[in-house]
Amino acid sequence: MSAWRQAGLNYINYSQIAARLVRQALKADLKAEAAKRDEVNVKFTQWKDGKAISMYIFIIIILFYYTYSFHIHQSLFCFFFCRMYSSCDYSFVIYYNIFFTAEKI
Repeated sequence: MSAWRQAGLNYINYSQIAARLVRQALKADLKAEAAKRDEVNVKFTQWKDGKAISMYIFIIIILFYYTYSFHIHQSLFCFFFCRMYSSCDYSFVIYYNIFFTAEKI
């Protein structure tokens, strides 16, 4: 059995950690371009009566924190922050290492 499987990781988690370690090992000129792969942008448009009334850009940053001991532990800290209206902020913790921000455009 693979060491990553014994540590309780699935293949997706293992490959994400491996990809991040490879990106961190790159030379400085290539590291900046590779760092862009850790960030994903999603555009969300709210519609009413067939017209777009507001748009939000969700910036998703996936962070992995892990330590080596007897097993690999992933500290799954997730924070969802969505500012949809100027007077209303929503924030709550969700599963996995994803940090969302929303900006009205």
